[in-house]
Amino acid sequence: MFTVFTILSAIITIASASEPQCSRFHYEEQTLLKMLKLEMFVQKMKDELESTQQKVLDKLQDLDRDKTQFKLELEADMGNIKTEFNEMKEKNEADMTEYAEEVEKIKESAISSPVVFQAKDVTDTSPGKDHTLVFKTTMLNKGNGYDNSTGIFTAPVSGTYLFTIQLCVPVNTSPWYNIVAENKLIQTGYFYDRKSNSCHTADGITILQAEERVWINIPYPSKLKQGSEYWNSFSGVLI
Repeated sequence: MFTVFTILSAIITIASASEPQCSRFHYEEQTLLKMLKLEMFVQKMKDELESTQQKVLDKLQDLDRDKTQFKLELEADMGNIKTEFNEMKEKNEADMTEYAEEVEKIKESAISSPVVFQAKDVTDTSPGKDHTLVFKTTMLNKGNGYDNSTGIFTAPVSGTYLFTIQLCVPVNTSPWYNIVAENKLIQTGYFYDRKSNSCHTADGITILQAEERVWINIPYPSKLKQGSEYWNSFSGVLI
């Protein structure tokens, strides 16, 4: 547009050199120049307006893209937060359920599953020195703490236990006994009757932790009486 305007201006200038300043051609020349200048001005405004409009459109598109991206990121973050919350909630609920079940098991165990045992009939009626008595006939074993192959009771749960032994001795004999809890004496003594065969009892009480053991030890060589009327026995109960 500028090139065309320059050429036309040059032509008009050359032509007007031979014409008077007040001629009709001069008037038309001035009018044409004004129209060309106006057209150039309008074109310039149009170009600037289109440029500005394009910049605004580009900016709006950028803003729209930013808004969409922000919305997507926000939705993703909210989704992650919701997922983590639900997972944490489910885990907490599972933990609480497991905890409640364990509490119920403990309560049921404490209420309906007492620990108690009773066994009789020693395997050896002539025990030697430092002998552990084994009572082979298990009459009661609630909690499965007593082992009739070793003569040892193992506490299934922690608590206070009462143990009782009965030993039957021939006349004029005096067997010694020890009630032992994890190598600690909780009762010791001997039984004697110089007139007849007889049976005697002794008790021992102690606090045990789960898996601690109790047994009957004969520290010196002894003799025991055993039969249908002479029960050698070992019993215990969680109290």
